[in-house]
Amino acid sequence: MFRKRLKKQPLTRAQALACIPVRNEAVRWERTATGEIRLDFELALKPFFISILNRFNNNRVVERPRRTLELDEFGSEVWELMDGSRTTADIITSFAAAHGISNQEAEHSITLFLRQLGKRGLVGLQAVPTSSTND
Repeated sequence: MFRKRLKKQPLTRAQALACIPVRNEAVRWERTATGEIRLDFELALKPFFISILNRFNNNRVVERPRRTLELDEFGSEVWELMDGSRTTADIITSFAAAHGISNQEAEHSITLFLRQLGKRGLVGLQAVPTSSTND
């Protein structure tokens, strides 16, 4: 009846660096007048809270609450580098070269940034398709 859910094994460092960060298509984003990026997204609610919200609104379908997140210049740059074709390692290398910092510093900052966006459901990691040749 109550089964313990098996936790997914987290990706190894090498696997995470080989993945392509992909933006959530449901996230709306725009560039502000200052050149930074503003993200607009629905707040993820658990089904329990959605049912309570619907009860208080006489079972009318309620639009989920939205949140806005404004990225700083570095976050905005990383957001733009996530074009769906670059791997995490490519983004780190490009960012490090543009700012004159070591790859290790860039990796730490960018992976932390991607983790935070991932927790909010704004980005995900997609495995790079491997080209298998059948001769």
